Amino acid sequence: MKFSAFARKPRDYSVDEAEELKKKMAIKAEPFQPKKEYSRIEFDPNIRHRMDSMDNTLIYRALEYKEPHALPESMYCAVQYEGKTWHLFNAGRMPLGRIARMAADFLRGKNKPNYVHNKMGEHGDYCVVVNATKQHMTGRKA
Repeated sequence: MKFSAFARKPRDYSVDEAEELKKKMAIKAEPFQPKKEYSRIEFDPNIRHRMDSMDNTLIYRALEYKEPHALPESMYCAVQYEGKTWHLFNAGRMPLGRIARMAADFLRGKNKPNYVHNKMGEHGDYCVVVNATKQHMTGRKA
């Protein structure tokens, strides 16, 4: 035969799953140890068990070196309740025009994929605006 590659026996490439699992289990990964120069606080491997008992302000202060804000910083929140979506706007943190445009779109249902511009009916969601007395306006509108 001219080519010896054709005369070889076919190789068996089948994989024994039990043997592969034994190999994976034999490799023991080292536990995570962060370098001291990269961590701000001492690493505790049992931190997941103690997180529920810790106060969030203590955790925030330890990670950021400052106190958390007392007021919520979010401008907008969407919540699903009884099959409808409720959109909550914080007017103290968002410009007037942006709230008006977003609320109009949500009320008409323009954010949904099944929106048709001339279709009658209730397709929109509910919108709630809080902190309206602390309304934020940009430019010379005030």
